[in-house]
Amino acid sequence: MSKSYIVHSLERGLEVLEWLAARPQEWALSEIARELGFSRGNTHKLLSALKANNYVIQNPENSRYKISLKLFKIGNHSIRGFDICLESRPIIKSVANALDNTVSLAVRAGDDVVCLEHADGPTLVQTIHLRRGEHLPLYIGAAGNTLLAFLPEKERTEILSTASFKALTIHTVMEVDEIEAVLAEVRERSYCLDHSTVVLGLSALAVPVHNSSGQVAAALVAAGFGIDFSDEHIPPKVELLRKASKELSDRVGLFL
Repeated sequence: MSKSYIVHSLERGLEVLEWLAARPQEWALSEIARELGFSRGNTHKLLSALKANNYVIQNPENSRYKISLKLFKIGNHSIRGFDICLESRPIIKSVANALDNTVSLAVRAGDDVVCLEHADGPTLVQTIHLRRGEHLPLYIGAAGNTLLAFLPEKERTEILSTASFKALTIHTVMEVDEIEAVLAEVRERSYCLDHSTVVLGLSALAVPVHNSSGQVAAALVAAGFGIDFSDEHIPPKVELLRKASKELSDRVGLFL
């Protein structure tokens, strides 16, 4: 039996598993074959192998198939050993090296944004306050504004109406109408560019990171000196951050 045949069979077996996992009711062999575009013979072989290894169950009364709990058990084992910071670190470090900026992954914690993980670029310039474990209000900075922008309107309004605004620099925006204008621009562009609202002379660029349900659950933010965030530098930075955001969503989105 050739290696390519084994790989092809494995790929098709995984297709069957994923299809059944998304449809927990019982299915006839003919239905599975038709929906996946496989022959009845090949589908029967795949289901027989999956059944023999306890990944699917066949109802003896009607011969229909459904997913077993084995994948659930495997998933539980995986979750217990999952470290979101460890898993995201290589992606964040790669972006930091490519941009030569400090790059952080941040999530919401109540009315604040908190940094889960960060990495410095090759020059190791300490450029931001938002380092691992540190908080900022959601209304300040690129990461917070990115998370705030995509919250439901009612929740966003409540946060802004109860915020105790405090300026970190002369450029910190503290008027609700002005913040809402910034957030509207973030939603339109799907990124946030911030200049000197956290630290004078420093800028930051953030893009949303989506969880497995498609909701914005984190922000990937690059920060550095303002000169590195002039207009001509933004498009390539956004492109790289968005690519990394997609990788993060694929890798850790289930846990965000």
